Amino acid sequence: MQGDVVTERGGPKVGGIIGRSVSYLRWLEKYELEPGEEPPLGLILCADKGDEQVELLQLDRSGIRVATYLSELPPRPVLERHLHEAVRLAQAQLKNRASEGSEGK
Repeated sequence: MQGDVVTERGGPKVGGIIGRSVSYLRWLEKYELEPGEEPPLGLILCADKGDEQVELLQLDRSGIRVATYLSELPPRPVLERHLHEAVRLAQAQLKNRASEGSEGK
């Protein structure tokens, strides 16, 4: 299955975007998924996202991820702090995956 990119501006119509995204992902999964491929993944980019709202929508169960994009870079110390935290979280996830894989052997 080839990757598709669907773009649309968010804002107050986010619920409609989510519904269309879920429908499109399910359609891709049903009609385009090749044997051995992982299910499709959706990504919604927002200028500002509320973590609680994203959590309540349980989008991860639908194969949709939500991310925030920046239109301007924050001050260098803030950016460095966020990058270091992202690296720390990624390393922790890799460590967890490695330990889960070794437990099953």
